[in-house]
Amino acid sequence: MVIRAATAFGLFLIGSVAWASEKASLSGVYPHTHQNIIFNPKTQKDDPIQTEDCLELRSVWENQLAFHFYVYGANGHTCEMQGIAMSMKPGIYEYRERVGDDRAQECVLRIHVSGAEFQLESGTDECRQFCGVRAGFDGVTFPRKRSTSRPQCRDWIK
Repeated sequence: MVIRAATAFGLFLIGSVAWASEKASLSGVYPHTHQNIIFNPKTQKDDPIQTEDCLELRSVWENQLAFHFYVYGANGHTCEMQGIAMSMKPGIYEYRERVGDDRAQECVLRIHVSGAEFQLESGTDECRQFCGVRAGFDGVTFPRKRSTSRPQCRDWIK
C-alpha cells in the first residue's frame, strides 16, 4: 500500500515536472511567413504577396496558456483571436467561447503542440466570426521557432 502510494506520487511528480517544463518552453512569439494573394484591380488578377502570421503564447497558471494569434488570408482578410486555453491532455490546449447574438453557439479552438510546430484547429463554423470572409485559421501551423525581432508580433499579451 505504501509502495503503491509512493509510486503513484512519484509518477504524479514526474508528470507535473514534465508538464511544467513543457508549458514554460511554450512561452514566446512564433511568426510564420508565407505566400498569399491580393487582387489587383488594374490587371483583374491575383498578385502574389508575402504575409506574416503571428502566434504569441504565455504561461499563465497551472494548466493555462494565454494565446493571441493574427492570421492573414487572401486579399488582406485576417483572423484574430485571444484568450486563455486550458490543457486538456499533453500537447493539446483548448479555448471555448460563447458566440453569436444570443450566445447560443460555442467556438472551440484547439492548439496542438508537437515537437516541430503548433497547429490551430477549430473544426466548426462557430469560430468564423473571428475571421474576414477570405481568411480562416483551421489547420494553420506555426513553426516552433521563437522570434525576438518581430515587433509586429510581440507583447500583445500583458
